[in-house]
Amino acid sequence: MSETTKYLSDYLNEMNRYMARLNRDELSRKDRKLFWELSGEYYDIFQQTEAFPEKILQGMTEFSDNITNLSGDGKDLARVYQDKIVQHANDYINASQRSELQFGIFQKDAEILNLQREKIQMLQELADLDMKMYGKITEQTQDILDVQNCEIFNGRVRELALWERNDAVSEMVSYQDEEQRVSLKFPYMTRNTFMTVKDGIKRMGAAFDPDRKEWYVKQSAGKEAITNIQDYINCHDEAIYLKLPPAGPKEFQGMIGQLKQDGARYNSDKKLWYITEKSDCSKFRQYLPAAKDSVHEKLNNYKSVTEKQHTNVQEMGSRRQETPERT
Repeated sequence: MSETTKYLSDYLNEMNRYMARLNRDELSRKDRKLFWELSGEYYDIFQQTEAFPEKILQGMTEFSDNITNLSGDGKDLARVYQDKIVQHANDYINASQRSELQFGIFQKDAEILNLQREKIQMLQELADLDMKMYGKITEQTQDILDVQNCEIFNGRVRELALWERNDAVSEMVSYQDEEQRVSLKFPYMTRNTFMTVKDGIKRMGAAFDPDRKEWYVKQSAGKEAITNIQDYINCHDEAIYLKLPPAGPKEFQGMIGQLKQDGARYNSDKKLWYITEKSDCSKFRQYLPAAKDSVHEKLNNYKSVTEKQHTNVQEMGSRRQETPERT
């Protein structure tokens, strides 16, 4: 709960106590004056709060005026003003808490991502020490890699994707014609790129489910084929991922709010914010990756892999034509 919502909750509690005593005719002139002064202090705090609802401030003003000019129907008017304040205050508190939860989730994602990077670095150092001391990866280190769903690929530690994990296959599959299948995930790409990728993965064995609006591969295609298809898709990721600096809760909320306002998007799988080629890069200059980490450089790095996979696609297509269909 933010400081403002806490103050607002405290004010509502004070107002409830005031109304309870008013209804029992237990309020003296001094008591009314004390609450009037207290209400004024809360009003000053809320008035200085950015984007604080004007309807609440108006209700507080009406309630305070009623305190100083309590007439015969003062109790009824006080209840009307109280109901008005409570309604708008609860809406504001709920909206604020919802926003705080949203930002909190994004912040946790950033913390998890940083911890994950640290863990991968530690696993890499462990693997390097094994190679230095024993010339191979020891059984103990391999057990740790297995538990952490990681593997050694070309001397580097990499985390296995969900569809690559034997113990997680059941979470990824659904059923159609009594055969398991794996859903494919697509990063951001332009329409032209998507059309190219779509044709490519169709030749590699992927299919589209119009009812569920998803692309998938049958589990019977095998782990290697599924991995190649997903890698082929990921190689065409055209998102420009942003690098957010460490920040405290308030600074982080402000940062995320500005990113959303400027048009940045969030990749829930990678837990990263990104922009597209249509975005105004001048608004994100401080978060843009270095040239070596740019999306264009990343695609260049994958060029050889893509060409190799393109060759595999052609070979797989040839084998498909040669293999008679099952009847």
